[in-house]
Amino acid sequence: MPKILIDSNLYIHFLRTGAYSESIKALYTFRIRDICFSSVVAEELFQGALDIHGKRNVETLLKPFEKVNRIITPTHEDWKEAGLLISKIRTKRRDLSAHLNRLTHDMLIALSARRIGAIVYTANQKDFELISKFKAFHFEVIQS
Repeated sequence: MPKILIDSNLYIHFLRTGAYSESIKALYTFRIRDICFSSVVAEELFQGALDIHGKRNVETLLKPFEKVNRIITPTHEDWKEAGLLISKIRTKRRDLSAHLNRLTHDMLIALSARRIGAIVYTANQKDFELISKFKAFHFEVIQS
């Protein structure tokens, strides 16, 4: 079974509502050992946690993955490739200039997932479809 990376938008939905989508609930029920946590997702979640309660909630999500060493972090090569691919996207899609920071994070998640043979689960169909036009990787769109 391939490893799984869950994008921050699905965790954000959980943190805001207290409920996982049925698909994510099934992954946590039947494939918990395949799920890894992206350090990029951790950064995005902490960035959005504006009070101590929010930070504790993110820590609660993250800590079990840290304990079992299932944190996936972009390598230097991932960062270099992300820069090259973002540059290529910029030449073809000049309308995305303001969107590049978020796209860079998604690119790092995609490249990390590709490197370890994981599937990215996301609600962000638009960005991950764009990235997949420039670099092949596996992702599945989940409605949060």
